[in-house]
Amino acid sequence: GILASSNEGISIHPNPTNGMVTLESSLQTDIVQLSVFDLHGREVAKRIEPNSPKIIINLQEMGMEPGVYIIHVETAIGMNVVRIILSNN
Repeated sequence: GILASSNEGISIHPNPTNGMVTLESSLQTDIVQLSVFDLHGREVAKRIEPNSPKIIINLQEMGMEPGVYIIHVETAIGMNVVRIILSNN
């Protein structure tokens, strides 16, 4: 199923970030994939995850410029959508 379109099952920190971000499932389920979109709806990055409830990503290493991004986090039980701000510091 699809979960509510919010970060209701996913914690993300720090936010805003300068690059490194930790995403953690609070629903005791594994994160299996994440897709990062810009505010125009273009997918700018995608990662298949090794089925872990906690992952760390570096947005700058993924080639992203400072700005606001939407991350679709797919878990074993549904999809969550979180907003992240990448600062230039």
